[in-house]
Amino acid sequence: MRKFILSMFVLLLSVTAVMAQSGEEALKDAKKAFDNYTLTGDATKLTEAVDMAAKVMADPATSASSKALVEIGDIYAAAVNNYVIARSTNLTDPAATEKLVDGAAVKSAEAFMTAYKNADPKKGKKYMKAALKGL
Repeated sequence: MRKFILSMFVLLLSVTAVMAQSGEEALKDAKKAFDNYTLTGDATKLTEAVDMAAKVMADPATSASSKALVEIGDIYAAAVNNYVIARSTNLTDPAATEKLVDGAAVKSAEAFMTAYKNADPKKGKKYMKAALKGL
């Protein structure tokens, strides 16, 4: 009985550890889902990337990284682009087109501006260029 309770406790801890993703892991998952979306055009992958982007922004360590912010800006920009395309192709009722996330354009711009501001002037020129390109 004691071994059973101990094994259930270990199982509970391992499941909890897997479910609690760090910002870096969430960033990898968001990038993977976003890359899959860009290759296939599957909107569910974009939704997954946007959900992971929210987890990345909740982690203070990754939300200060210029690399992460450029990725998040790209994801939100794709969400805006997806919404604009869906709205323009919906001929019956364009106003009824659902948004993937509210304020995606603002979140994208804020991510790019913060990435530019946080980039290291000497080593982060690549991220500064990517942030300006994203805007």
